[in-house]
Amino acid sequence: MAFNLSWFPFYPKDFLADERVKLMDHAQVGAYIILLCHQWNEGSIPADRHELSRLLRVLPEEFDKLWDRLEPCFVKHLTDKKRLLNIRLDAERCNAANISKFRQESGRRGGLAKAAHRLHVVADS
Repeated sequence: MAFNLSWFPFYPKDFLADERVKLMDHAQVGAYIILLCHQWNEGSIPADRHELSRLLRVLPEEFDKLWDRLEPCFVKHLTDKKRLLNIRLDAERCNAANISKFRQESGRRGGLAKAAHRLHVVADS
């Protein structure tokens, strides 16, 4: 998606109520948030375990302990089998992209209307 947002909606009540999150230890919760941030920026995360361990800055044996709880939070990307997605975050990202596109288009239309009005005022002078 061709949009850039430096933030994403985070719903603490939903996050903390999710059983998968409740069963994570502190390290797993931190790793999960890092992966969500990476997905928000990139659109998805790598499916490769070595790349994921590097993203999380942990050794492969440490990664295995984290991934047991994190893996159920992600699904295979529909079109790129080398990537994974968190479905909820992907939906939020698509929604944010649609809102961003709508606002850009509204701003463009407003700017065109303003310019047309100025031309009309100048022509009448």
